[in-house]
Amino acid sequence: MDLFTTNMPEALIALGILAIAIEAGILGFATLFLLFVGLGTLFTGIAMRIGLLDASWTTALVSVGLSSVILAIVAWQPMRRLQEKVHPQRQTSDFVGLSFNLTSELSADQLSSYRYSGILWTVKPGAKLPQPLPKGTKVVVTAVEVGGLYVVAENSSTDG
Repeated sequence: MDLFTTNMPEALIALGILAIAIEAGILGFATLFLLFVGLGTLFTGIAMRIGLLDASWTTALVSVGLSSVILAIVAWQPMRRLQEKVHPQRQTSDFVGLSFNLTSELSADQLSSYRYSGILWTVKPGAKLPQPLPKGTKVVVTAVEVGGLYVVAENSSTDG
Protein backbone atom coordinates (compact mmCIF):
# COMPACT_ATOMS: atom_id res chain seq x y z
CA MET A 1 0.00 0.00 0.00
CA ASP A 2 2.95 2.29 0.72
CA LEU A 3 4.20 1.76 -2.83
CA PHE A 4 0.82 2.90 -4.19
CA THR A 5 0.79 5.99 -1.96
CA THR A 6 4.33 7.05 -2.83
CA ASN A 7 3.69 6.55 -6.56
CA MET A 8 0.03 7.55 -6.66
CA PRO A 9 0.02 9.39 -10.03
CA GLU A 10 1.72 6.50 -11.81
CA ALA A 11 -0.51 3.94 -10.08
CA LEU A 12 -3.66 5.86 -11.09
CA ILE A 13 -2.45 6.09 -14.68
CA ALA A 14 -1.81 2.34 -14.71
CA LEU A 15 -5.22 1.59 -13.12
CA GLY A 16 -6.93 3.86 -15.64
CA ILE A 17 -5.27 2.12 -18.57
CA LEU A 18 -6.14 -1.27 -17.07
CA ALA A 19 -9.81 -0.32 -16.63
CA ILE A 20 -10.03 0.95 -20.21
CA ALA A 21 -8.32 -2.18 -21.50
CA ILE A 22 -10.77 -4.42 -19.63
CA GLU A 23 -13.76 -2.43 -20.94
CA ALA A 24 -12.47 -2.58 -24.50
CA GLY A 25 -10.93 -6.03 -24.62
CA ILE A 26 -13.14 -8.14 -22.40
CA LEU A 27 -16.46 -6.27 -22.23
CA GLY A 28 -16.32 -4.84 -25.75
CA PHE A 29 -17.64 -1.44 -24.60
CA ALA A 30 -20.87 -3.12 -23.49
CA THR A 31 -21.26 -1.28 -20.19
CA LEU A 32 -19.17 1.90 -20.64
CA PHE A 33 -18.83 2.04 -16.83
CA LEU A 34 -15.18 0.98 -16.76
CA LEU A 35 -14.45 3.30 -19.69
CA PHE A 36 -15.62 6.39 -17.79
CA VAL A 37 -14.01 5.31 -14.50
CA GLY A 38 -10.80 4.42 -16.34
CA LEU A 39 -10.69 7.75 -18.14
CA GLY A 40 -11.40 9.59 -14.88
CA THR A 41 -8.61 7.65 -13.16
CA LEU A 42 -6.25 8.29 -16.06
CA PHE A 43 -6.99 12.04 -16.10
CA THR A 44 -6.56 12.24 -12.33
CA GLY A 45 -3.22 10.44 -12.49
CA ILE A 46 -2.00 12.73 -15.26
CA ALA A 47 -3.19 15.84 -13.36
CA MET A 48 -1.34 14.65 -10.25
CA ARG A 49 1.76 13.83 -12.27
CA ILE A 50 2.00 17.31 -13.82
CA GLY A 51 1.23 18.99 -10.49
CA LEU A 52 -2.33 20.25 -11.03
CA LEU A 53 -3.66 18.13 -8.16
CA ASP A 54 -2.26 17.14 -4.79
CA ALA A 55 -1.28 13.45 -4.61
CA SER A 56 -3.54 12.45 -1.71
CA TRP A 57 -6.24 9.83 -1.21
CA THR A 58 -8.99 12.40 -0.75
CA THR A 59 -8.03 14.35 -3.86
CA ALA A 60 -7.77 11.13 -5.86
CA LEU A 61 -11.21 9.85 -4.81
CA VAL A 62 -12.96 13.17 -5.38
CA SER A 63 -11.21 13.79 -8.69
CA VAL A 64 -11.84 10.30 -10.06
CA GLY A 65 -15.48 10.47 -9.02
CA LEU A 66 -16.13 13.94 -10.44
CA SER A 67 -14.24 13.42 -13.67
CA SER A 68 -15.94 10.07 -14.24
CA VAL A 69 -19.39 11.60 -13.75
CA ILE A 70 -18.59 14.59 -15.95
CA LEU A 71 -17.21 12.34 -18.71
CA ALA A 72 -20.26 10.09 -18.47
CA ILE A 73 -22.65 13.05 -18.77
CA VAL A 74 -20.78 14.51 -21.73
CA ALA A 75 -20.06 11.30 -23.63
CA TRP A 76 -23.02 9.06 -22.74
CA GLN A 77 -25.29 9.88 -25.70
CA PRO A 78 -22.57 9.81 -28.38
CA MET A 79 -21.26 6.49 -27.02
CA ARG A 80 -24.81 5.03 -26.89
CA ARG A 81 -25.35 5.98 -30.53
CA LEU A 82 -22.12 4.22 -31.47
CA GLN A 83 -23.27 1.08 -29.65
CA GLU A 84 -26.68 1.08 -31.36
CA LYS A 85 -25.32 1.23 -34.91
CA VAL A 86 -25.76 -2.22 -36.34
CA HIS A 87 -24.44 -3.15 -39.74
CA PRO A 88 -26.34 -6.24 -40.82
CA GLN A 89 -24.23 -8.52 -42.91
CA ARG A 90 -25.61 -11.02 -45.34
CA GLN A 91 -24.40 -14.44 -44.32
CA THR A 92 -22.79 -16.50 -47.01
CA SER A 93 -23.28 -20.22 -47.18
CA ASP A 94 -22.15 -23.18 -49.23
CA PHE A 95 -25.84 -23.96 -49.73
CA VAL A 96 -26.35 -20.86 -51.91
CA GLY A 97 -26.38 -22.09 -55.51
CA LEU A 98 -27.47 -25.62 -54.58
CA SER A 99 -30.20 -26.84 -56.94
CA PHE A 100 -32.77 -29.57 -56.37
CA ASN A 101 -36.29 -30.57 -57.34
CA LEU A 102 -39.19 -29.56 -55.10
CA THR A 103 -40.74 -32.43 -53.18
CA SER A 104 -44.10 -30.61 -52.94
CA GLU A 105 -45.79 -27.49 -54.28
CA LEU A 106 -44.28 -24.19 -53.09
CA SER A 107 -46.16 -20.92 -52.69
CA ALA A 108 -46.26 -18.01 -50.29
CA ASP A 109 -48.95 -19.86 -48.31
CA GLN A 110 -47.61 -23.39 -48.63
CA LEU A 111 -43.99 -24.11 -47.82
CA SER A 112 -42.12 -27.18 -48.98
CA SER A 113 -39.38 -29.25 -47.41
CA TYR A 114 -36.17 -30.84 -48.61
CA ARG A 115 -33.93 -33.38 -46.88
CA TYR A 116 -30.28 -32.50 -47.37
CA SER A 117 -27.25 -33.59 -45.40
CA GLY A 118 -29.44 -35.48 -42.93
CA ILE A 119 -31.55 -32.42 -42.10
CA LEU A 120 -35.10 -31.70 -43.14
CA TRP A 121 -34.99 -28.09 -44.38
CA THR A 122 -38.02 -25.86 -44.75
CA VAL A 123 -38.11 -24.53 -48.31
CA LYS A 124 -39.43 -20.98 -48.69
CA PRO A 125 -39.86 -18.76 -51.74
CA GLY A 126 -36.81 -16.56 -52.25
CA ALA A 127 -38.80 -14.08 -54.37
CA LYS A 128 -42.43 -13.16 -54.80
CA LEU A 129 -44.09 -15.95 -56.72
CA PRO A 130 -46.69 -14.96 -59.34
CA GLN A 131 -47.99 -18.53 -59.17
CA PRO A 132 -47.13 -21.59 -57.08
CA LEU A 133 -44.17 -23.72 -58.13
CA PRO A 134 -45.39 -27.28 -58.73
CA LYS A 135 -43.82 -30.41 -57.26
CA GLY A 136 -40.71 -31.44 -59.24
CA THR A 137 -39.76 -27.89 -60.28
CA LYS A 138 -35.98 -27.46 -60.34
CA VAL A 139 -35.07 -24.69 -57.88
CA VAL A 140 -31.85 -23.05 -56.74
CA VAL A 141 -31.04 -21.81 -53.22
CA THR A 142 -30.56 -18.03 -53.01
CA ALA A 143 -30.29 -17.58 -49.22
CA VAL A 144 -30.16 -19.65 -46.05
CA GLU A 145 -31.40 -19.18 -42.49
CA VAL A 146 -31.47 -21.57 -39.56
CA GLY A 147 -33.52 -24.53 -40.78
CA GLY A 148 -34.69 -22.76 -43.93
CA LEU A 149 -33.69 -22.51 -47.58
CA TYR A 150 -34.92 -19.65 -49.77
CA VAL A 151 -35.26 -20.76 -53.38
CA VAL A 152 -36.29 -19.52 -56.81
CA ALA A 153 -37.08 -21.53 -59.91
CA GLU A 154 -33.80 -22.32 -61.64
CA ASN A 155 -34.76 -20.68 -64.92
CA SER A 156 -35.80 -17.42 -63.15
CA SER A 157 -32.50 -17.19 -61.21
CA THR A 158 -30.52 -16.80 -64.43
CA ASP A 159 -32.82 -14.16 -65.96
CA GLY A 160 -31.71 -11.16 -63.97
